[in-house]
Amino acid sequence: SFLSSSSFSASSSSFSSSSFPSSFSVSSHGNKHGSYSHPALTAVFCANNGNHIIEAVRASEELQDILGTEWLSRLGQRVEEHLDAYITAAWGKALAAMGSGGPEPSSLTDKQRQVIKDKFSAVNAAVDEAQRHHPTWSVPDADLRARLLGRLTREVIPAYRVLHDRYALSGFTRKNPHKYIVHTPQGLEA
Repeated sequence: SFLSSSSFSASSSSFSSSSFPSSFSVSSHGNKHGSYSHPALTAVFCANNGNHIIEAVRASEELQDILGTEWLSRLGQRVEEHLDAYITAAWGKALAAMGSGGPEPSSLTDKQRQVIKDKFSAVNAAVDEAQRHHPTWSVPDADLRARLLGRLTREVIPAYRVLHDRYALSGFTRKNPHKYIVHTPQGLEA
């Protein structure tokens, strides 16, 4: 499943202490984050770097004294913003499709059936993207990885459960239901 802890790799050689940016600014890390082609990957990169900086500062009393708790708090908020940006970039279209209401499942017109098909197609595309690319992305810190997976579990699964429960048995697709109802809520959680 795309929500398992294996969805994001735990190991990464690119986050050694030598990669600690001397300016303590996530956004000035040589603008490396701008070179990623996928906005969701950019968000993961920035969250990883911000979290790495926080951990390095927490490990040094001298840096804590220099930078202060307010600075750490602001950087922590930025890390959370990057996690939100990941959800938006990776799952925004699917969440919008799942949350945009929909016709009553009792008597569907052909146009309404297509709207429901489009909703399931958006979810399937997001899940396929996650299964294809996200396992190669590294989130080495276990706590950060758990927070990211927790966000997915809180935001994606309930929205999909509502969509699935409302339309899975509605007959919106007569010929090929397996083409659209590819996943169950339980399957996405597993």
